[in-house]
Amino acid sequence: MIDQKFNNLVIFSDEKLMNNNSYLIIHNKQAVLIDVANNWNDINIFLKKNNLKLIALILTHAHFDHIIDIEKLSSIPIYINENEKNILDVENKQLVRNFKIDYKKLNIHYFLQDKLNIAEFNFKIFHTPGHTPGGVCIAYENYLFTGDTIFTDSIGRYDLMFSNLKDLIKSIKTISKVNDNYIILPGHGTYGEKLKIIKKHNNLLNSIINNDYE
Repeated sequence: MIDQKFNNLVIFSDEKLMNNNSYLIIHNKQAVLIDVANNWNDINIFLKKNNLKLIALILTHAHFDHIIDIEKLSSIPIYINENEKNILDVENKQLVRNFKIDYKKLNIHYFLQDKLNIAEFNFKIFHTPGHTPGGVCIAYENYLFTGDTIFTDSIGRYDLMFSNLKDLIKSIKTISKVNDNYIILPGHGTYGEKLKIIKKHNNLLNSIINNDYE
């Protein structure tokens, strides 16, 4: 599914896999992609149809369902938190049979900073470990791409290899304190609600904010 409800943002939802979302941010005929699930063909068709140049991919984290088409983007820089190296090297190969990435073909840039400036795109990075060690939330203008840290109606899983509940709780509390008017765009499921609205209806999120969740 392709959704163009926002002026400078296109959402590609992969309903065949895990209802993953990939987000294409557009500015002056250039584009940056946030995550690449099993939907690169649709994204590529959209880029060509609209004469857009894709200049970078930023990953919220490295679980296989967020990077499954990554090798098809070997010609552009790929940005991912440095603490996700173990996920790339170990977890994906164990989670998915025959899912292997040839990193030598990819232009991967590992980062730890809290800002990423790519051409005319300026991103603020919130480091939000817990679901994975190097998970991040990415802010651009009034958007906040939350990966698998928080969803519209839930929070990220913490029962997976390399997950950590204490870290996730701390990260969620960090995100709960950012601008309430950010439009939340998670890695799965529904999207597009402002953070202040999600706080009212997301019971797990509220439990963590109110220190009721252990």
